[in-house]
Amino acid sequence: MPAGRMFRVAASPRGEVAAELGSQLPGRGAHCCFERSCLRQAMKPGLLAHVLRRAVQVPDEESLAAQIRAALENRIRGLLAAGIGKGTITTGREAALREGASGKAGRWFLASDLSPNSRREMEEKAMNPVPLPLGMEDVGRASGRKPTGVLFVADPPLEEALALSVSQWNSLNII
Repeated sequence: MPAGRMFRVAASPRGEVAAELGSQLPGRGAHCCFERSCLRQAMKPGLLAHVLRRAVQVPDEESLAAQIRAALENRIRGLLAAGIGKGTITTGREAALREGASGKAGRWFLASDLSPNSRREMEEKAMNPVPLPLGMEDVGRASGRKPTGVLFVADPPLEEALALSVSQWNSLNII
């Protein structure tokens, strides 16, 4: 599996373990997939110490999962901001529906706190909308706009990166 589809754990000189999405932390690191079973396996004290070649203070599984979820949420915010800057993301239900109906290839994304009625409507009108782990306020801040619950992404690499990040975030929530 490519390293870009995994997260990395590294230990500080004092043996404190931290997780990241890239490779910015210094020192020897180990890559792990986003599945809870992989995380559980990787956090076995003897295995992690062996792979990192040092004594480590293994964090509990939920603390490490929370670190990774926060990093994924930041990645999603960054991808949204980049798409808005490039003009490849349309925000707002009506505008997104118009954009999607125009025949452009793309994918819909829905804020986590979109009302049940709006969510149902979008699920009927949009093909497989992707539920984001961000609420409407957070999506609005990331896009530099007012709170919004519906996005249409018309940039294939961007929609793939967003969908992958959401999938990874979801994998960490399966216990």
